[in-house]
Amino acid sequence: MFEKNRKYTAFLNNKDVTLTSEELKKFSDFYLEDCSLKNRISELFWLDLYIYENEFGIFPKEIIDELISLENGDEGSFTKPPSMFNREPLKGLWHKHYFSAHFTPQNIMNELRGSRLSGIVDEALSPEKSDHITKDMINDLLYNALEKPLEERSERKKITGEWIIYAIHNDENYYLCLCTHNAGDQSIFERIFDCGLKDFEFLKNQEPFSLRA
Repeated sequence: MFEKNRKYTAFLNNKDVTLTSEELKKFSDFYLEDCSLKNRISELFWLDLYIYENEFGIFPKEIIDELISLENGDEGSFTKPPSMFNREPLKGLWHKHYFSAHFTPQNIMNELRGSRLSGIVDEALSPEKSDHITKDMINDLLYNALEKPLEERSERKKITGEWIIYAIHNDENYYLCLCTHNAGDQSIFERIFDCGLKDFEFLKNQEPFSLRA
């Protein structure tokens, strides 16, 4: 990994930016020391991490911590458990959600589906509690509508975010790229096959890549 002759072009902050393998290596060194885990993270993954930080403001450590959690048997993670894709073209690969503060509103909305929010508002601001809105009523409303939904999803490991895509080979995880839910399975496959496997050519001998190689 981090071949000297590789160059990537990314559209960041409304302009094309060229990144070299050496620049990505320096970026990776800042967030993760050399270790067996680092040797199983593709250069494409680090490129995605760089893009997510500079384009979307997602702190790389949040994603790195999720990798470390995966390496430790998913201990300490509040996101959904990892799962394998069961449909082609990604069948055989795995994905794990990572969480960032950017995804807080969506997680709250997911937890408050249906009429739950209106029930929370009615209960917190009930005229039976007071004939005027008090500070305590507002605090109760904020807690039950914002903090509590996140706490409940965390306890159930239902926190959602975007995806870490990885393959399992000889009982070890090989981290290939990051992607969004709406990226499209075929697009994800092509991107990994064209770029993400350059560091792990042996993965071409297993599904889903063996069907294409």
